[in-house]
Amino acid sequence: MAMPSGLIARRVTRRQGIVAAQLGVLAAALGVGCEAGGRGDAEPAKKTAGPVEIEHWNTLNPEHPESVARMGVLDEFAKRHPDVVRVTHGQNATSQALDKFKAAMAAGSPPNIAVFFQYRASDLLTSGGLVDLNEVLKKEKDWAGTKNDLYTKVVAANVWKNRLFGVPIYNSYFNMYFNRERLKQAGLGAPKQGWTWNEFVEVVRKAAKPPDVWGYNSGWITAHHRMWAGSNGGSFLNKDGAKVTLAAPENVDAVQFKLDLVKQGVMRGASERYAELLATGGVVFQFAVPARLPLYKKDNVDFGTTMYPIGPRNQKKEPYTVGAAYAFNVFRAANRDTEHVAALAAKWAAQRDGQMLIARLAGVPISNRSVVESAAFKQEYAKDEPYWPFIEVLPYFEPYPNYPKFQEPYDALNVQVQRVWKGEASPREAMAEAERQVQLLLDESLRLG
Repeated sequence: MAMPSGLIARRVTRRQGIVAAQLGVLAAALGVGCEAGGRGDAEPAKKTAGPVEIEHWNTLNPEHPESVARMGVLDEFAKRHPDVVRVTHGQNATSQALDKFKAAMAAGSPPNIAVFFQYRASDLLTSGGLVDLNEVLKKEKDWAGTKNDLYTKVVAANVWKNRLFGVPIYNSYFNMYFNRERLKQAGLGAPKQGWTWNEFVEVVRKAAKPPDVWGYNSGWITAHHRMWAGSNGGSFLNKDGAKVTLAAPENVDAVQFKLDLVKQGVMRGASERYAELLATGGVVFQFAVPARLPLYKKDNVDFGTTMYPIGPRNQKKEPYTVGAAYAFNVFRAANRDTEHVAALAAKWAAQRDGQMLIARLAGVPISNRSVVESAAFKQEYAKDEPYWPFIEVLPYFEPYPNYPKFQEPYDALNVQVQRVWKGEASPREAMAEAERQVQLLLDESLRLG
């Protein structure tokens, strides 16, 4: 396969290009114009006098698969529209911390486009840093259809008080990886969809051989906790998003369940820090991040992916996942043409060709429902056993709350689940305190404009 010329050609360092090639993703990018579902390219409604330069800042290290996709999709858009846009890539590895971005905003020199957690982006919006993309794109004839093609929940995750602060492009949520060889050694096969907590316990008891092979390994942090709580029917907020529900039995039982795994000797205790042990065969089941897929495949790890088992309080018996609904966010600029062209790039990344390219470059679940449900997408990915469960769970994806300052509640919950891990509080005590603290922080955010 020939690589499209200039795919990541503009202002990308030689190191980034080498890393991308090592991941084996760029060679797979041929065919971005395939007959997948969703809308394709369209001419901008507003013409500019010449190419407008937009600067992208990347919050991840350049070798991260998601970095390759973010830069790659912007550069491909520029390659297709050289008379409209010229893309430059500024700072890398700025992290999701907003200090640098807010300092740049105060100095009048922010980037034009970047990707954030939805709650970080809403913070920037309420600080006056981001545009309302509905307003910027409303004259584009394909914008309403493009937005309609996206999953409803990922669009909602990028709206704060009726302002769209991001165009969703992909998602980072979680499943569970398993080591095939460790299951085979115990005479067990891959878990079936819809399995239960009790069945999970039976499997890890048979397959674990601690301390060399643990049944399950988990961090005592919000993301890992939410996977067990959600699979048990637990929620972070009530339906109207105004009341915190962390002390509900579904959530408390999830903390207790993890604590019981430690007591049963199938999961590491508080004396050891969390580490991903799947590739070395040190664990049977591991918390699964989709960006690990290309890395594990490159290293020939014998692994599979499954959904989290369903807890006893999950009345709907539906799978669950939680995470970030990543979007391209466009910063306010003195020149409205700059805002408009950056928004066009974001729109293209959410359409058919941009979505297929992101999937190929990063191995992450994309945001366009029409593309995901298309015959072309299924033909390319349905046989990819480790990847496809991430797509199957997509309809059940619950993005993190998007209110500004959510990082503080996220961190507060971290502290409380770690108190359980350290033996300083019971699950019930810890979750009651988490609910109290997080409710106060939520009330502050809801008052923001």
